[in-house]
Amino acid sequence: MVLANMFRAYTAEEIKLLSASLGNLLPLSQGINSSLQNDSFPDKKTPSSNGRRGYSNGSHSEIEVAAEQDWTAESILERGQTLLNFMEKRWRLEFLGNAKMELLHIPFVDDGREVPPEIPEVEINAVAADKPKPTSTRELADRHYRRFEFWSNFVEYCKTVGRDKDIGSRKPSYDDWYDVTISNPDYHVFFQLYHQSILRIGIYVYRPENFSRLESEKAEIEALYGSPFEWYTSRKKSVAKRILHSIDADVHNPELYTQHFDWLIAHFDKLRNALETADKK
Repeated sequence: MVLANMFRAYTAEEIKLLSASLGNLLPLSQGINSSLQNDSFPDKKTPSSNGRRGYSNGSHSEIEVAAEQDWTAESILERGQTLLNFMEKRWRLEFLGNAKMELLHIPFVDDGREVPPEIPEVEINAVAADKPKPTSTRELADRHYRRFEFWSNFVEYCKTVGRDKDIGSRKPSYDDWYDVTISNPDYHVFFQLYHQSILRIGIYVYRPENFSRLESEKAEIEALYGSPFEWYTSRKKSVAKRILHSIDADVHNPELYTQHFDWLIAHFDKLRNALETADKK
């Protein structure tokens, strides 16, 4: 599967966390690492015709990784947990509570989010080559392009109103979400275009204990923010939790872009103020 589709459910920041997580790390000699670093996972597994070895004829750890059909976010999480379990038994360690997930830094892998449909190959190729938007009548491609158009205009609008250093500092993408980091390391704020008819702002909370703390301040946060939130839409077993505020909106109507952008910026400021006030307690 093309890499862009394999990790299409994750943001650029989350992909960086996945790449550095324990389960994605594999000890290799400098020479082997240099020769493999730009290859795809299937190519890394298999020895090449020029004599370069692959994971399948490498160390015990490499052989285990080579047994995977694909290398996914779930594979990284599972291998990380396996390695921590081994450490626990080998050196008689004890990871209390949710310590293992905290050490892996990728709680979002099992957060129950909706996985977007696969990106058409024609779209992936166009993005990779940095070509202009091709004409397409396919519903999926059109939907992705409409998202990109929304976020592109949003980023440009943020520049015109002096918000390019915080809200507008991200590059637009084809995803239906747009993440914004704030000062607290326990969560971030995100915007979302949901089902083409809902505009959403939310808090993405990384760990259950952080969600519980915010939940205990629910009344104050909502009073400062000025609207109620949906607190319990995430799966019960999910480590990361989402707190949402959604409104009905014709999100892909260009005539309403300015209205939508002003709503997102205004509610971001209200939410950040509410969270910072709660954090000071």
